[in-house]
Amino acid sequence: MVKQTLSLFGRIDVLINNAGGPLAGVRTIAPHSQDEFFEIMSQYTFENVSEADFASIFAVNFYGHLNCIKAVLPIMKEQGAGNIINITSKSGMMKYGVVPGMIAYGSAKAALTRFTEVLAFELICSGSPIRINALSPGMVAVSYHENLPPEDKALFRPPEDIRMSLLKILDGNNPANGETFTEDYTTWHEEVSASYQQ
Repeated sequence: MVKQTLSLFGRIDVLINNAGGPLAGVRTIAPHSQDEFFEIMSQYTFENVSEADFASIFAVNFYGHLNCIKAVLPIMKEQGAGNIINITSKSGMMKYGVVPGMIAYGSAKAALTRFTEVLAFELICSGSPIRINALSPGMVAVSYHENLPPEDKALFRPPEDIRMSLLKILDGNNPANGETFTEDYTTWHEEVSASYQQ
């Protein structure tokens, strides 16, 4: 992927790590209602999740991001610029609720959120201009939700909504580094801007 990008564009300015999903999304067909989704999720509580299950979820939701960053970071350092955004989840943040069955996914996303913070700190300490942040976009409609009735689909944001949040984080006037932005980006943006102005 990195070689192909470099051959086409000669540089890599932005990496957005967006792969992810819980066990239910990997193992089961798309549910036909929110109630069916919660019933499916309840099959993946801690007692029912194997070490292999945890490994497969971390492979996608954590190590996939780590491996992509490892591949592009030397290029960004050589360029002297770059911007990385990890797509994380409220499931990995302590102040938000979860549903039963999110144990592996939530743990992987929590690891990703902390990884983002610590890597940003290391880059700052080394004097690097590369920025790394995370975005927790909330409930976004994906193909797994295709069978839901319209009233349930209405609970999810269309993927296009995330574009503006990503562009705001990538904005050269936004000094944020090591932050995790929630779906209510406006509030976060004001808080971060205010903290830097102080």
